[in-house]
Amino acid sequence: MFFSVNSPSFRDEVPYLVQFVLDKRTTGLPPDIRILAAYTAGPQSRSAGKSGLLAEVGGNPQAYAVSEITFPPFVFVMTLASPSPDQRLLDISPFASYGYDERRELYLSLPVLAVNAPYPTDYRPVDEVVRAAAMHQAL
Repeated sequence: MFFSVNSPSFRDEVPYLVQFVLDKRTTGLPPDIRILAAYTAGPQSRSAGKSGLLAEVGGNPQAYAVSEITFPPFVFVMTLASPSPDQRLLDISPFASYGYDERRELYLSLPVLAVNAPYPTDYRPVDEVVRAAAMHQAL
């Protein structure tokens, strides 16, 4: 899915993922690539190829490189050499260590996040998005 929302040159940036996708016996992800998940209850979908984000965390700017696919009811985010942009997202990267034919029964507690803006990893409630838009218009 992430290859479909990124440019064709993305494969050159992540050659290990090409091998991972094409060879069903390949397991594990490199430590700089994480796959995160959540649910979304709304009807909005969005996708973003590799995107750079800058956010303030504890008063300090933090840079993120992410790709996102949101199609209800799921949210999937891939981080590239950066931490999770939202601590509520559940890291499902360990799933990549399971073999192709391996079966596991897992119980996951995925958060439910709002998708009300077109920006990758923006999970603000609709009232916050509207308030921010109004404040921006006032400037």
